[in-house]
Amino acid sequence: MSNLSTRLSIVLLLGGLMWQSHAFSLVGPYAIAGGDVWQVQRIGYNLGGDIGGPMNVAAGEEYRWNTPNLFYAYDAPFLDFFGTRGREEIEKAVKIINDLPPASLLNVDDYPMTGERINFRAAALGLFDLRSTALSLTLEEMGLASPERWVYCLRNRGVPPSPLTPPPAFFNVIRRNFDPVTAAESPYINGRLWTYIAILDGTTISITINQPVDPLDFGRFDPVSALRDAFSGFSVGSYFTGLTRDDVGAIKYTYRVDNKNFEAAVPGSTNAGFSAIIGGGGGGSPWAIPPGTNNVTTNVVGGVSATGLIDPALRFGVDKINLIRGDYDSILGEFFTPITNVYDEKIEVGGVPQTQRVLRIVTTPDLIFSARDLQGVPDVSPNLPGVTIAERANTANWQNDRSLSGGTILNAGPGTIRPPVFIAFNNIGFITFEGPIPGPVFGLNNLPYFLFGAFDGSTNEPVIFSQGGSITIQQLEQLALGR
Repeated sequence: MSNLSTRLSIVLLLGGLMWQSHAFSLVGPYAIAGGDVWQVQRIGYNLGGDIGGPMNVAAGEEYRWNTPNLFYAYDAPFLDFFGTRGREEIEKAVKIINDLPPASLLNVDDYPMTGERINFRAAALGLFDLRSTALSLTLEEMGLASPERWVYCLRNRGVPPSPLTPPPAFFNVIRRNFDPVTAAESPYINGRLWTYIAILDGTTISITINQPVDPLDFGRFDPVSALRDAFSGFSVGSYFTGLTRDDVGAIKYTYRVDNKNFEAAVPGSTNAGFSAIIGGGGGGSPWAIPPGTNNVTTNVVGGVSATGLIDPALRFGVDKINLIRGDYDSILGEFFTPITNVYDEKIEVGGVPQTQRVLRIVTTPDLIFSARDLQGVPDVSPNLPGVTIAERANTANWQNDRSLSGGTILNAGPGTIRPPVFIAFNNIGFITFEGPIPGPVFGLNNLPYFLFGAFDGSTNEPVIFSQGGSITIQQLEQLALGR
């Protein structure tokens, strides 16, 4: 699983409003130009915690799911550590996504430019919000990236001959943040103008240092998709009340019906056998399932053909992603009962819109929520021992559909996201960072402790997730006070 996962780590880093302006970034496999991968570590890509690189939306390089129903589950390690209460927090994150209307009906201005809040009690205890973290990582596995990281980024680095020591480096700076309506590049994030104040040029890595033009905007207008980013203000005690305008803008752009891409179906998809093609989206069998209907059952009327599905095809956006929970046996790695999902998809054949019925027999989850010790090997020298709080599937399994037409892949996309996808949370429990003397000394009375919790804007005490509830609020208070 290590070759398909990327860790989300907390490490030590050295380091005019236009209300109608909004934009987003999308993620995919590291970008290709002329057959060569150019998004490399030397210019700030594929760093620790990354699952892919930012896509050029203006060039149609977005990656997306092209099946409307995604089935998710929890494995035994997650339930053992986080319990029913932890599952409730993930369900809250899932509900936020499921409650979105179809992309064709989404009005981005119905959503706030800021949904970030802070629970000072949870902040004092050093807790990370499980629900917000799950929501952000799920959005990432739907194709969203952090606009704060990629609003300005590097394309080229060069060091020409120079009498200076060391010789100066020169850079090409680009933007990978785009308007959801026009797909034009944009320097705005949730209505706030962003710039870069420096380029940090290290011995092996160079990166832009991005920030809002108005420093008072820092940490106040973060999209949910930027939660894990070093340029966001999200920290212990922070939580999101829901999606922001730019998050919704990314979903609207990517999954809208009129966004047509030549794509391959999700592996295992076949023709459902009712009627192969329904011209113009109407007609068909009297047992037809209306478009967008979730048919979670093992009983299918009519035969199932292993052939007959027009694939690959020019596919329209699915308009709405539905996350559906299934009963999962994590020992066998399968659903207790295979799920037969039938849906209608809209394609274009010879310039004419058509509808074909697709069947998926789903035996394993498309998305698994898990928990495990994510700290890896005991000695990470010569690097700092960062704290890994979450891990998720990277983009290695995503398919660049440019390859479907044959020849060399000259563009980074468009492409499709393919299962399986997993999101795993750290279940090591209490962990803090300690340094040498002399040097950065932290100690037990210094936050954070990298614990997950559940909290909101109410006066309820935060919930702390630990094995069997072994870590209490009183213990954290005593540590924080040095008692």
